[in-house]
Amino acid sequence: MNVKTKKLPASQYTLIVELSQEEFHAYWETSYTRAMGSVELKGFRKGTAPRELVDSALNKEAIFQDAVDHAVRDTLHNISEDNHWGFVDSPKIEVKSSAPLFSKEKLKDKSPGLVYTADITIFPEVKLGDYKKIAAQALKEKNEAPVSNEEIDQAIKWLQSSRATEVRMLRETKKGDAIEVSIESTVDGNPIPGGSLEYDKFVVGESKFLPGFDDALLGVKEGEIKKFTLTAPTDYWQKDLQGKDISFSVVVKGVFERTLPEINDAFAESLGGTFKTVEDIKKNIREGIATEKEAKESERIHAKMLEELVKQSESDPPTIMIEKSVDNLVQEVKQLNPDAKEDETARETLRGKAKERLMAHLVLHALAERESLNPSEEEVSEELRRRSLDRDTYYDYIYGILRHRNIFAFLERSSQ
Repeated sequence: MNVKTKKLPASQYTLIVELSQEEFHAYWETSYTRAMGSVELKGFRKGTAPRELVDSALNKEAIFQDAVDHAVRDTLHNISEDNHWGFVDSPKIEVKSSAPLFSKEKLKDKSPGLVYTADITIFPEVKLGDYKKIAAQALKEKNEAPVSNEEIDQAIKWLQSSRATEVRMLRETKKGDAIEVSIESTVDGNPIPGGSLEYDKFVVGESKFLPGFDDALLGVKEGEIKKFTLTAPTDYWQKDLQGKDISFSVVVKGVFERTLPEINDAFAESLGGTFKTVEDIKKNIREGIATEKEAKESERIHAKMLEELVKQSESDPPTIMIEKSVDNLVQEVKQLNPDAKEDETARETLRGKAKERLMAHLVLHALAERESLNPSEEEVSEELRRRSLDRDTYYDYIYGILRHRNIFAFLERSSQ
């Protein structure tokens, strides 16, 4: 077999594959024999008819096509194995020349038995940057995550507030009360989408509404309606409301006086578990916050490692993979906003991010392959059992999590 290769952009190749008369004849003979075995002639038991009669009953064109199909399949497989290629799309095949009839004399002919071209798209190669150096540099920027006493105090206050007792009152609302309300909000007389709430409950002075909202409800009793207008800050999280006057109509459904439990050892024991003292609570909170901060900082550093590794790596991903990445982003946008457009303009705006995401995937794949960081079948199965997850549904998901964990654990080890 003779193969000529022409490299094209976007991980594509054009192959010109040439089989000798003898090489293609082997495929012809196999297809011919297989076809003969399926022929049934009247007056003869299957397989006993003379070869000449059987031969005249065969569809030579169908046999030839079968031989070509098998020859192309086998030779492309061998070529991909030799070059360590993985096809990401069906090859486009075109037969250029062939010798459909065979004899012993024909086998001595030096002309090719089969010549075909194959336009192929392969899984792209990735030239990785110096990932150990990149990891070492990123880890130098890792911040310590100390836990302050203020953070512990805030957590304890949250625990205290969550266990407050409430008594319904008929007096005016004051700061620290819990109130139950129904809210209507408008701008220029038009209702704000999502701006209506029924039986919402919050602590006066601790809500996340606009500045001044809680103060406007001080002194209001159950059953009363309070109407007022507030101006949204220019940096308000909802951009379409920034700087606008918002009118509220609030119906007070209930006012509740709250009594907070005293923070002492008895409170600690009431939480259950191993808590015996307030110091036990503080220790547990400190450890929890520290673990959370460490996880967030590690996540930040890992993201920085990957971002820099993508910048310093090279690849030429095929168009079909880029478009698939764009498809995935389009679907994510549609889930968040069902009314979002899906035309070519919308796709083009997502293409840059899609390429970045695809490149990150390719870099991680290449690194896992080079350093043998892919999880084993046993590891994935064990994690599925530990999480009580269905294998068919979650295998790929768990595989990805374990591979990601292996990669960044390796990067941290190798940079030390």
